[in-house]
Amino acid sequence: MLHTYYSVAALNFVAFAAFFTVFLFSVPRKSRATWNLAIAFLFYTSMGVAYFFSAAYDDPTLAFHRWQTVLGTFFGCLFLALFFLSFPKPVRGWIYWLFLGIGSVLSILLTANFAWQTLESERIFHFEGHYWDFAAEKASLFVAIWILGYIILYTIPAVYRMIREKGLARIGVIGTFAGFVIAVIVPALANALSRDGAIDRGVFQTLWVLLGVLGLFWILIVFVSTSGEKTNLLSRIFAISLATTLLAIQAISYPVFQEKEKDFDKIYYERAQRILSEEDQRPPELLYISHYDSGSRNISIDFTALDERPVQSAWGQEYLNAAFRRSLLEAKDREGFLRRAYLEEFQKGYMALLMRQPERPLDELWSATVTDRAYFKSKIRKLPDEDFRAKVLPLLAKDQGAIEPLASVIEQSVQRSKLEGAELKELALSYLTPMYGKGERIYRRLDNGQRVIAYLVYRAGGIHEVAFDYLSYRHFMHPRANSFIIVILSILAVVIIGYPLFFYTALLKPLHSLLSGVRRVNEGDLDVELRVGVEDELGFLARSFNDMVRSIRGARKELRDYADKLEEKVQERTKELEETLKSVRELKHQQDGDYFLTSLLIKPLGTNTVPEGPVSVDFILKQKKAFEFKHWKERIGGDLCGAHRIYLQGRPFTFFFNVDAMGKSMQGASGALVLGSVMESIIERTRMSPVERDRFPEKWLKNTFIELHTVFESFEGSMLISGIFGLVDEGSGLVYFINAEHPTAVLYRNKGASFVEEKNYYRKLGTTGVEGGIHLETLQLQAGDVLFVGSDGKDDIVLGEKDGHRIINEDETKFLKHVEKGEGDLEAIFHLIQNTGELMDDFSLLRLGYREEDWPAKAAVLSGENKEKYLKARDLEQSGDLQGALELLETVASDAPDLDPLYRKMASLATRLGQYWKAAIYSERYALLRPEDEEMIFASASFYRKAGEFEKAADFAERLRLRKPEDPHVHLFLADIYMRLKNLGRAQRMLETAERLDPGGERNEKIREKLQELKASAG
Repeated sequence: MLHTYYSVAALNFVAFAAFFTVFLFSVPRKSRATWNLAIAFLFYTSMGVAYFFSAAYDDPTLAFHRWQTVLGTFFGCLFLALFFLSFPKPVRGWIYWLFLGIGSVLSILLTANFAWQTLESERIFHFEGHYWDFAAEKASLFVAIWILGYIILYTIPAVYRMIREKGLARIGVIGTFAGFVIAVIVPALANALSRDGAIDRGVFQTLWVLLGVLGLFWILIVFVSTSGEKTNLLSRIFAISLATTLLAIQAISYPVFQEKEKDFDKIYYERAQRILSEEDQRPPELLYISHYDSGSRNISIDFTALDERPVQSAWGQEYLNAAFRRSLLEAKDREGFLRRAYLEEFQKGYMALLMRQPERPLDELWSATVTDRAYFKSKIRKLPDEDFRAKVLPLLAKDQGAIEPLASVIEQSVQRSKLEGAELKELALSYLTPMYGKGERIYRRLDNGQRVIAYLVYRAGGIHEVAFDYLSYRHFMHPRANSFIIVILSILAVVIIGYPLFFYTALLKPLHSLLSGVRRVNEGDLDVELRVGVEDELGFLARSFNDMVRSIRGARKELRDYADKLEEKVQERTKELEETLKSVRELKHQQDGDYFLTSLLIKPLGTNTVPEGPVSVDFILKQKKAFEFKHWKERIGGDLCGAHRIYLQGRPFTFFFNVDAMGKSMQGASGALVLGSVMESIIERTRMSPVERDRFPEKWLKNTFIELHTVFESFEGSMLISGIFGLVDEGSGLVYFINAEHPTAVLYRNKGASFVEEKNYYRKLGTTGVEGGIHLETLQLQAGDVLFVGSDGKDDIVLGEKDGHRIINEDETKFLKHVEKGEGDLEAIFHLIQNTGELMDDFSLLRLGYREEDWPAKAAVLSGENKEKYLKARDLEQSGDLQGALELLETVASDAPDLDPLYRKMASLATRLGQYWKAAIYSERYALLRPEDEEMIFASASFYRKAGEFEKAADFAERLRLRKPEDPHVHLFLADIYMRLKNLGRAQRMLETAERLDPGGERNEKIREKLQELKASAG
């Protein structure tokens, strides 16, 4: 038994599946649905066991594990279908038994047919998964088709139940089926992809275990919650603990084994180099050394420990490709080398692939296409020899993405060739002959069945292949895998044996004692006294129960006393009541209750609902005022952070805010509560209202700021808010923000922190008597940039005491040093601030990152036919055919709608043709893709004015005015537009602003005269 990562993963799945199966079988008085579910997962567990042994033992006999997996799959699907026929209520008996009978007979016949077809089949070893299998493609394909039918078999009753059932039963069916999709269907699809080479076998194995355990755990939770079966608390604790632990082991083991694989390659490649350098180095695992002479193309054997010649003549193409790759790596001008090199016909496909991106590093290009090439090769290999030409040409004609040049060369070769059948397939596959590099692991199976792992070593004049016994790899991986196996088995032992012992004393025994006491009290026995074993939550319950019983017992005794001495007791109790009421008034219980209620109201208002994407948001909020209410410990204050994703003009934006409400404790919290409530209303209105979603980001942010200011202005100065409110264009990284008397934002870029420059200054929200317009700041974020927005709590730090007076930090740049030292990490920055001194105010800090984790940016490029059209359009423009050039570019834009330079060019052509309506549309599209380009925003406004769309022109010009309030030309433009719209009052204000900004402007007098004429005609 030699374990690898695959046996560890299989055992992980088996452990939880077996637990789930035992759990279902242990349910007392099981329903028919539970029986079917238990039997289904008994078969799935047996499949996991088969996978485990096939991965753990290196023996051709283990190919027969396929019999068990086929049987388990058919019967597992059958009993899942029977489960849905029985849950939540069973169907009529004869339908159930007929379904069971037909399904069982069919499953046995299909399994027997597979066993008969594979009984004498060749057994092959799959290096990608390190397991034995049958060389029976047709039989496997036949079974795969039937498995798909069986999946449909249990999907139909599941969908029927989802439609028919109501309430909790429907939730149970939907939840259970969702668990089956996660645990069974998705891994089955991943298995098919891994067999075709589309995904790595290790990735599939990880997905199988993670999704299998998660899916089974989900089914367990849903089934227990909706089936009504009697289960116990301990089993649920077992399930949670086991699932969490096994998932953690799986998550840890995959990267560990990936590193182990790299270690193996590194060690054995170095060993291969040492073997070639030192002739006395001949370890027992060394099988042969072959030498390929690059000049003569001869293959010789320098050493062999085998009886037969290990190197087959068919490997000649592989050695040619290896020499070709070596020459490419050594060539200074790769493109020139490819054009000059003499290549065999089968190498021209790789040449076409390499010529597509000659500047890209070879190893990077080869790694990027390895999955595509493997999947493509698998598809061709699986095509039958009969009528191969007719079947392979449609495959080659499809767009193959990254390897399209290679597929195109193969297609041309097949069309030219006169070969047919197996010979034509061999020709097509020759173009996909591996091109191994030095140090790359090569798996081979020799004609005598010997399995080897080989490495190519570059030497002067040729290439050497050093081959080792495959079992050396298994022995290398076994110790690490065996350690994980022991850990998994140990965890099972702890959960199965240790948990019952621990929880019996800590949980079950106290619970039984408490339930027994409750029953006795219900029967009227007030002399019950529970023994408190452990001072935990259950101990607290037992002690409270004893106190309650004593109180009831005392109350009964006092009731008798009251009956005997009623008048005296009334006077005595009245006095006690007065004293108690006096004490209650002295307590601040009510105040803490108000604090607690307010803190509960604020919590849902300061949330981060931004999903995973190019913009990542996180924040820390620590209020200064701490309080206790009953057994809750909470904090309350006036700081608040929030972030949401909204859509404006069809583009995703991240809206964020960080605010600090004036006042301490309740006053500040009230301000935060009001702002959070209004903000939630604005966000929800934006999501629901098409009118709001159609606004430009500048206009939306301005309206939001004005609405908030209006709300707080109604409090007449008793509630003021400082804060920063902003929008981030997730596509371009452009930030729009407004700062209302809040600490300046900080930009962390290239490991340096700096304050964000601000041109405009606004008073706190709610400040009365504020005059002037609202204008925005903009900031262009680059990939990897981080923006920090925080309250003054990050700067107000007590550094110490001197002469009885506190020393308070007054250096705002200290925060920049914290950001740089913490390398932009939010938690690290917070800890650095805490270590500097004592926080004296509410603390809030919001972190906004842009494309930090190589989040893919949309890259629109021209290729193929579109590139030719673009070049032709350029020629037409140069020859004077502007209309033809524009029409050709319009067809290109329909295929590449996100290529912004196209729209700039099209706007230019439309302008030259006098087609201002088209110019406006194209410039608007460009401005949508590149919102930071203020020149094109102004161009859009100008084109819409020329096209007679004055309202659209005003919208674009207003965007610029919000960004550039000191630009007199924008105000003059708006004055002209509003005159055309007959909005003379607005035009007057724009003109006055322009005259104030540029008193000697040349156009000022002309616009004023025109405005006076319009006023005179209107009056």
